[in-house]
Amino acid sequence: MDIEAAFARTGIPPADFLTACKLSLPKLGDAIAKARSLPKKVAAAEVETTLADLIMERPPSMALISAGE
Repeated sequence: MDIEAAFARTGIPPADFLTACKLSLPKLGDAIAKARSLPKKVAAAEVETTLADLIMERPPSMALISAGE
């Protein structure tokens, strides 16, 4: 997905657009590892440390899934 194009087409303020987006901490760690040439474990730890005061964990949820006959 081209996130920049999606944002440009919505015509809404950046803050409103961002509230509709989900952030994957593992994927963010991977992106940081790639951008900074860091080992994935180091980047993941950096994400946890840098964003610790912004991360809110939700209670786990349960879902029914197909048994896959």
